[in-house]
Amino acid sequence: MSEGFLKSIGYPANTKNVYVANHGQITFFRITEEENAAAVAQEGIKLDGLTVIIRKLKVPSSRMMEVAYPEPCLGFHFVLEGAFEFLDVNGGSFFLVPSDMYLPIEWTITTGQKKFVGENYTSLEVLFTKNYLERLLGKGVIPSCDYFHNLSNTTYNNPILRTKSISEKLRSSLVGIIDCPYDDSVKASYLECKTRWLLIDLIMNRENYRPMNVDLGLPVSEYKSIENVVHHIQKNLKNKLTIKELSEVVGYNTTKLKSNFKIVHKTTIFKYITKLRMETAKTLILHEDIPIAQASYEVGYSNPQHFTKAFKKTMGYLPSELKPGVKQ
Repeated sequence: MSEGFLKSIGYPANTKNVYVANHGQITFFRITEEENAAAVAQEGIKLDGLTVIIRKLKVPSSRMMEVAYPEPCLGFHFVLEGAFEFLDVNGGSFFLVPSDMYLPIEWTITTGQKKFVGENYTSLEVLFTKNYLERLLGKGVIPSCDYFHNLSNTTYNNPILRTKSISEKLRSSLVGIIDCPYDDSVKASYLECKTRWLLIDLIMNRENYRPMNVDLGLPVSEYKSIENVVHHIQKNLKNKLTIKELSEVVGYNTTKLKSNFKIVHKTTIFKYITKLRMETAKTLILHEDIPIAQASYEVGYSNPQHFTKAFKKTMGYLPSELKPGVKQ
């Protein structure tokens, strides 16, 4: 097996037990390893501009892998079981994707360390170039501003805030890909077809894309200003946020800020902030075993009772229901 091919799918050159079969323009691969209590099953496809990697790992604690991608690309990293961590070789960029979450990412860093955490780890990685995306969706359709987490932009390197929850509908689609019942050539075609539909559904979702020729009702500069407000909110969830403060971030009066924000995000500023706080608190409680009182503080609530009331109103259930016996 060539070192170049292994690098092209993000695997170290010393990987063993690799099966590869070419089916027209699609290359199907399977990587298996068994050592002591560890069992590794990883497979997927590679074609021009697209790589799909399914990982099913059974490891005692965690597994570290040195990886090298040949060129920058876009991608989605879905984690159904366990947790995924990435650290670039210089220690400058880090992110974490917990269980039941996914991260849209722009791989501008081509070498680093991947860490797979959890006795049972299951994930799906979809990597693709911008050219592939144009061939799939057509020119003029692009994801909205900063939809993909750019590793070279340290401003956004928050390991939690950039991840998104996997809905039941999305999970069903992912399981259909991961548990494909076919093999070899049929599986290669199946994975390509299902992945194309997955990308279309995700990126063409109204929340995730903006056709370049659609009038937002705002100049591009004002649209970007609203996104700057969002970035400020994400970095300061722990602090008290006011309309006046957010207006000063972009130099708007409060009326213009509230109006423009609703045009872009289809909700009010405070509803957006509250939803983001509750989603972040949910992640802290579920995946970092942080007590509810501390989680409420981490997202800007000094009174845990006020937080619990807001959580119930926003999410539809109490934070104590996230985990049986969770600390208050």
